[in-house]
Amino acid sequence: MKTLKVVVVSPYLAGKTDFLVTARGIGRSAVGSNHPVDNDVKQISTVATEVEKILLEEDMMIFLIGMPGQQRFDFMWDVLEDKIHGFIILFDNERPETFVETRKIIDMVYQKTNTPFILCGTSTDPEKAWPEDSIRQSFSLASQFKYTTCKVDELDSVKKTILDLLYEILSKYEN
Repeated sequence: MKTLKVVVVSPYLAGKTDFLVTARGIGRSAVGSNHPVDNDVKQISTVATEVEKILLEEDMMIFLIGMPGQQRFDFMWDVLEDKIHGFIILFDNERPETFVETRKIIDMVYQKTNTPFILCGTSTDPEKAWPEDSIRQSFSLASQFKYTTCKVDELDSVKKTILDLLYEILSKYEN
């Protein structure tokens, strides 16, 4: 069986737990964390990692590993970096006060590994979200890096985000 390991990482309150809970609806079998989440105030914060297992086909399994982006968890990067196939970096593209922390996560991924990643804005209100060109400029994100948006509580949106990363992974290994 082919197994892909994908880290989902974000600053605090960017939607990582909601993303992982929604991902449970993908595939034929899913197991993982069971954190209650309130849309206004997150009741439980991720302390270490959350894991969702998605069986796509008889021979394809994706492990989504939710990892906090806060600096106190930096030691986990050394454990994970060689065994990961891709990263989804979530951030709330309505909250520019989190952009510095998001940039640190991008730098960590980019400097520690040659693993494909995508940057994903998780705005709940498209009217308040920063436009893509402003996001790219703010993060100094070159055009070759994938940027997308996701509604973390909508299954189709989460599926699309995961597929976007899978295409990035395939593209890397085809070249």
